[in-house]
Amino acid sequence: MGGGLRVLLRKFPETFRAVVRHELAHIVNRDIGRTYYAQSLWISVVLVTIVPLLVLGAFAVLRSTFVTITDRVSIADLRHFFLEKYPTYFWLIIQSLGLIGVVAWIWASILRTRESYADWRAALWDPSTH
Repeated sequence: MGGGLRVLLRKFPETFRAVVRHELAHIVNRDIGRTYYAQSLWISVVLVTIVPLLVLGAFAVLRSTFVTITDRVSIADLRHFFLEKYPTYFWLIIQSLGLIGVVAWIWASILRTRESYADWRAALWDPSTH
């Protein structure tokens, strides 16, 4: 038990009991695995979408900078970049943000649901509500 919980036990014992009941409800509900599932889903999506997108963006910037330094940029190069490459990068960014948004929504809903059920079970154990 951390120092904050010891102080809570001394000053506000009912609040301390409510916190302990809530945490025990997580154990009884067996929802710890759901938390690990949501966290692993979030981490894998971040690694699969954001890291390659950053690498691709860095490569595009470095390559265009290198071409600019070593060679003069022609009108055809600019047209190629803005009409062919830029929409592809933009579309990849939009898709990645959409995927991250969906997974963040799933993650938040899983965690919100498990907290609600833990609160519900902890309230059932509270003798002052009966």
